This record gives sequence, structure tokens and C-alpha cells, in this order.
Amino acid sequence: MAQDAIEELVKLNQTKKLDDMSENERQHYYQLQRQSGTNQSVVEYLHGVILYSEKNYALAFNHLKKAESLGYLHPKLYNQIGNVYVKMHQIREARGCFAHVLTIDKNNASAYLGLCLCSLAEHEYEKAAHDALSAIGYQYFFPEAHYHLGRAFYDLN
Repeated sequence: MAQDAIEELVKLNQTKKLDDMSENERQHYYQLQRQSGTNQSVVEYLHGVILYSEKNYALAFNHLKKAESLGYLHPKLYNQIGNVYVKMHQIREARGCFAHVLTIDKNNASAYLGLCLCSLAEHEYEKAAHDALSAIGYQYFFPEAHYHLGRAFYDLN
């Protein structure tokens, strides 16, 4: 039964995007995912990540929030939602997401980088440098954090 559901899912994925399906087709799709053992919350998270990389931030946000509502409460999810908020210039909401990650994992380098991006957006360069240094302290081989640390130092002058 699971194998049949997987085969039908593969066929559906080759012919239609989820966003182009009718409500009935989506319900059937979700039922097939449940039968196949697919974790729908992870699928929604990954769909959000793909849409973010395609710069479709509004749709990415919808999928990420759907992943959250389905129970995917991983720090990566909140970092990604925070990144979407940064791209949509909703800095206060972004800060809230990154701060939430730090309540789950106080050593999360990506959350500190997110806080750095928020500070850069608000022209708080000293705080941005501090957050970038924190990110680097937790994950030294993090080129993006080094880059934003340089930006913060450059803009301090």
C-alpha cells in the first residue's frame, strides 16, 4: 500500500505542482502522503525553503507557517521564517523568530547571524558586529557571518 502511494505521488509530482492543484486534488495528494509515510510538516518546510531560494517570499512564508502548524518546531524552521521576514522588511518579526531560536538552542550560529542582519537593516552596526562575532564564535567556518561582520565594521566608520 505504501509503495503504491509513493508511485502515485511520483506521477502526480511529475505532472502538476501542488499550487496548481484543485482543493480535491490537494486532499488526495495529502492522503497519498500520509499513506506513503511522508512527514507533511517536513515537506511543507522544504517547499518553503525552495520558494525562499526562488525569491518567492510570500509563498515561502505560507508554507513555512503551514509546517509550523503541522508540528515542525525545529530551530531551522524559525531561522527560515526569520530570514523571510528580513527579506520582507519586517525586522521586528524577524528578531522575534531569531530570539525564539535562541530560547531553543542558545548556541545557534544562524540565529545570531539573523540578529546581525536585523541590526544591519536598522543601522545598528555595533550590535550587528556583536551578533556576527557571536555567530562566528559558535561556528567559525561560516563565511556569511564573516562577510556581515565586515559590513558592520565598514559601516561603523
